[in-house]
Amino acid sequence: MNFLENINSTNYLEALYERLINSLRKTKKELIQNSVLLTINKLNSNERFKVLSDAAQRFEGVFEADLAPLLEKKYIKISEIAATNKHYVITALGIYHIEYNNSILDLNKILNHIQEDVLDFPIVNRPLNEKEQVIILAMVAMRNFDLDTLLDLNSIEVSAKWEEIVFDIIIPFLNDKKIVNSSNLLAQKTGHENPVSYMIRRLNDLPKKTKNLFTVTNKNQYYLNIDFHDIEEAESQISYLLRKIFYKLSTIEEAEEIKDFLCKTSQSQSMYVLNNFKFINYEWDKIIDNVINIMFLGIN
Repeated sequence: MNFLENINSTNYLEALYERLINSLRKTKKELIQNSVLLTINKLNSNERFKVLSDAAQRFEGVFEADLAPLLEKKYIKISEIAATNKHYVITALGIYHIEYNNSILDLNKILNHIQEDVLDFPIVNRPLNEKEQVIILAMVAMRNFDLDTLLDLNSIEVSAKWEEIVFDIIIPFLNDKKIVNSSNLLAQKTGHENPVSYMIRRLNDLPKKTKNLFTVTNKNQYYLNIDFHDIEEAESQISYLLRKIFYKLSTIEEAEEIKDFLCKTSQSQSMYVLNNFKFINYEWDKIIDNVINIMFLGIN
């Protein structure tokens, strides 16, 4: 880091840093890793504008020689957003200079923060909520595994049938297994919109939580992007989805019950909601059976 030889320059820089901290505290935001620089980066545009505007300060009777090193190194600048002229504000370089010298921040910490906050997606490992579990199980049961076998909610008649499947078949089954609370799901108010459409359109995190297997076409159509050309991979993908609903299959009876439910539901209901039946056959019944076997045996 560049060293400031002028002690007065250091004092002015620290004064602007302290003023920025005080302005930031008014937002009631907790400091991220004790760093002002990391915390400011997480503010929205309006919050950041307000914080920086309030942090600007005018120095009376200051020697220009004391501010010159700070301006030269771009540790401070004249604020372009302060209400009055000749107000100075600390810059990102200035904040980093102070936090580096105080052992708060360094390049590794910044890169680790970017990795964890921007490039990693911890949401992938979060459990599905009840509505997400309901929709995923309905789509696995109906085998909406590609663009030809969409969950399509554009038709009034088909949407009504999806409502029956979700609310009369899927939710009661999960409620009986104490996976969801049906009273919470059945009580939702949807206005004039089909309740399944209302539910599914608000599942914004579901693609991330399913590693992009849950796919939206932006036309009120949805499918699970299953690699059906590779049966082993398809089994792994479906198993991954079902494990997010049935965390552990404790008995062979429970496993058989889920197999029976999934196959009977697809066979009895698919004719009402699908136009393509390429996954509604004995071969895919066996694949679903094998998926449940894999889950019961604890095979990854």
